Amino acid sequence: METKAKPKSKTTPTETKSKITKAATKSKEPKEKTKAKAVGKKAKVETKAKPDILKHELVPEHEIISKKDADEVLNKYNITKGQLPKIFSTDPVVKMIKAETGDILKITRNSKTAGKSIFYRVVVAQV
Repeated sequence: METKAKPKSKTTPTETKSKITKAATKSKEPKEKTKAKAVGKKAKVETKAKPDILKHELVPEHEIISKKDADEVLNKYNITKGQLPKIFSTDPVVKMIKAETGDILKITRNSKTAGKSIFYRVVVAQV
């Protein structure tokens, strides 16, 4: 009885290496995805509260002024609300202090050269 030897497939070393790499990659993919999901879940659980941007040294003091004070400022400078500089209602500080469209904000900036500078802005909706 004669036994025939099976002919070996002719593959180059590069092809063999790429096949091995693909096989190894396929076997690792599900594990990596599982870890990523687990890490993602932990990250969601461990999320911390957002930092208070109002306490940052570069953010000047913002305050909503009353209607009475707003009228005094407008009369003092002989202007209307529409002539004030504007600040969008989507501004992070505006959101934090819960200012609404139409409110006038008093912004107090500290300066090394001028001391304190006061600015007024009216809150407008972003178009």
